[in-house]
Amino acid sequence: MRTARVVLLSIAAGLLCVCAHAQEPAWSASVGFVGDARGDCWVPLWLEATNAAAAREGKLAIPLRSSHDDRLLLSHTLGFDLPTASAKAYGLCVYADTGSAPYVLLPAPAGWKPIKKEINQSVDGQDSLLVIVGGGPSYLSHLDGTLAPGVAQAAGVGDVPTLEVAHIPWERLPDTWLAWDSVDAVMLGDAAVDTASDASLEALLEWVKLGGMLIVPGGTHSPALGTSPLAPVLPLSVSGTATAIELDGLRAWSDKPITRQATVVAGGALREGARVLCGSEREPLICEMPLGAGRVVMFAFDPAAAPVRSWDGLDGVFSRLLASSGARASLTTGREADASEYGSSYGLGRAAAQTARGRLPSVWLIIGFLLVYLIVLSPVQYAVLKRLDRRELAWVVTPLIVLFFAGAAYGTGHFIRGSTIVVNRIGVIETLPDQSLARGRGYVGIFSPHKTRYTLRLGEGAVGLRDVATSYDARVSPMTIEHISGAQTASVQMNMWTMRTFCTEFTTDLAKGISGYAVYDGNALKAHITNNMGCNLKGVRVVSRAHGGPPADLAAGQQREFTYAPHGASSIKAVDPYSQFGSGPGGSPPEQPEMAEMALAALFSDSGWTPYGPSQAAGLDPTREHIYLAAISQEPLVPLRIDKPSPSYVDRNIIVVRLPVQLPAGKRVDVPPWLIGRRMVQVEGQWSADTSGTTFLTLENGSMVFGYDVPVGPQSGVARRLVLSSVTRGPGSSSHAGGPTMGGPPGAPFPGMGMPGAVVLAPLTESKAAFYAYSFAETKWIPTATNRPAIGLEPARDLMSPDGRVYVAVKVGKNKCAFTIPELKAEVEAH
Repeated sequence: MRTARVVLLSIAAGLLCVCAHAQEPAWSASVGFVGDARGDCWVPLWLEATNAAAAREGKLAIPLRSSHDDRLLLSHTLGFDLPTASAKAYGLCVYADTGSAPYVLLPAPAGWKPIKKEINQSVDGQDSLLVIVGGGPSYLSHLDGTLAPGVAQAAGVGDVPTLEVAHIPWERLPDTWLAWDSVDAVMLGDAAVDTASDASLEALLEWVKLGGMLIVPGGTHSPALGTSPLAPVLPLSVSGTATAIELDGLRAWSDKPITRQATVVAGGALREGARVLCGSEREPLICEMPLGAGRVVMFAFDPAAAPVRSWDGLDGVFSRLLASSGARASLTTGREADASEYGSSYGLGRAAAQTARGRLPSVWLIIGFLLVYLIVLSPVQYAVLKRLDRRELAWVVTPLIVLFFAGAAYGTGHFIRGSTIVVNRIGVIETLPDQSLARGRGYVGIFSPHKTRYTLRLGEGAVGLRDVATSYDARVSPMTIEHISGAQTASVQMNMWTMRTFCTEFTTDLAKGISGYAVYDGNALKAHITNNMGCNLKGVRVVSRAHGGPPADLAAGQQREFTYAPHGASSIKAVDPYSQFGSGPGGSPPEQPEMAEMALAALFSDSGWTPYGPSQAAGLDPTREHIYLAAISQEPLVPLRIDKPSPSYVDRNIIVVRLPVQLPAGKRVDVPPWLIGRRMVQVEGQWSADTSGTTFLTLENGSMVFGYDVPVGPQSGVARRLVLSSVTRGPGSSSHAGGPTMGGPPGAPFPGMGMPGAVVLAPLTESKAAFYAYSFAETKWIPTATNRPAIGLEPARDLMSPDGRVYVAVKVGKNKCAFTIPELKAEVEAH
């Protein structure tokens, strides 16, 4: 009888437990775009809740832990409100740090194991990520895994960058622009725009305005898209559809023949500001229109319909588009932390952590304090007590001396470091001329004079917050971020006299922005700049690679000419805060070191950092091959504050404007190498790089393609002379291995260039480098002189496109050959 009662009680308890579990909402999660995520970027986190019981509301704790040591990185707290028998979806953004490999833990009913969701960082930093909205999972899925822009067919050592294609439905569109941070381009798979929320469409267009790329299909989708909420941003004012007999014009972007077949294409007229990329203005096949700092590209056809879907050249079309995408291009990439463990160059996180209050006192002060303490504790005490003949009082006097000096040490530290909370805010804002909306990345360093907890509030425009691990506090006391009704606040614990650095992503309104352009007259670069931001700018200068022109201030509404010439430019070198801002022997540190100079050095100096992308091994950073205008603003542009009385805020913002460069119309101008942008377009074969001094590239049984962007006139330009400079050295002195190694057939075509071209011929001498230039007139590669310090490229007018593009290929046979990165000089007639 007693046993039966126990069994019945156990069954009843189990039923109650099951009923209790049934009252709990069921949560599920997905990270990235259908499992695809890129490391060191912000990725979307989707949370779906199903409530089968009564209405529930509360807060959900979502911890992020490291896969390496299970250490808690940070926690998100999400406020939820679930009506009776309902299902809801919530979207967040999390930072996928490659160093810690975070994973997400979701709660489960009592007694159940929490749900572990790993962030699958399957997209490499050099891969291209194309996200297709709608259209189903099969839409252009055959492009997934094809070679990324700038990579020839390879089958050697190391990972080969590829094009990754991910699909999401319209109802899963993120409602914040930061969720698209890891994406190179977004393409629409159908015209079901009305199924997306207004907030998600606004976030998508905001991402495009900040530098993203939106690709829109035509064909049968064009009438519906022409009347959708996206219609105003389309480069084509759609009036209907038409039937094209053939799409042979697409061969201008690939040398692959396309089947002759009647195809439905979009009909309409080009909008003002749009331009044709492929086809003609009367019958555009591919056209684009700028939208803020980004652009919207429209196909007149549907790439998923015949005959384009089965066309072998379709991957070349997307390769060319994605190669020109600037969605992920940023000067801050890779320059957040210090460049090396030896501290040869200090990053943006270290710049925000600079404060005189957070520094150690002078070494001589510490030594002097200890000497006085030891002298008083031993010989002075002994002499005094002996003179008084009361040596037994040493048991009382010694603790009193220790307490006195302990108090003196605390008081000295309090006097040196103070009791004021210091908040350093460095904003790096990258934009284009005349842009009002700009993306910023803010680095916030907080100096805490006490051991306490701080509440950080993100203001309007800020959408993400993370730790920059520059102090021990980031490891021992992880941050908690609370998401309530769209607002974000963070809670952090800090120890006494410590500095902790955070990074936030934000958008800012620059009013009418900064207007300007640069003209090179053959002697100097003259930038005509107007400050329309409504605030004063300091230290305004033109920057080319790691050199800056003379700085000057620019008041609000002021117009001024800034000149840059190589002989008058100064090198932007890494700033050592310990030597420049540290206290010397017998001296005291300054009240506030100048963070702006450290931030500028971190952005533009040549010391230590390795760029990302196809140019990595060559030491070429494409983002730094442009002409920029750099300015300093002391306005509070970083929207982050702390809930503490009377903190001391120090604001420094680096505003970087990428300047368009042109030549005087109707004149012939010699364009020097420093004004011509360089990038490594494509690599194949076995290769390595030596960047210890002058960069030498070692190539064996392969080829490299370099792209150059030559300034032209306001409309176009014609090359009258092109001279290529490169130094080669024999295989016996080839450079040491470095960077990724890829192999492949030596005669592979160059799909990353997005244009037709014959296979590069084998060099005449196996142990030498052969140089080729691409002819836009003959649509093929032509050989040039070999192994000369200066190589004339002839005929020059055929080897440069009207918009200033030049491509040079270097080919080496079976034996190794080392050569410097080719530099280009040009004489251009501007139109």
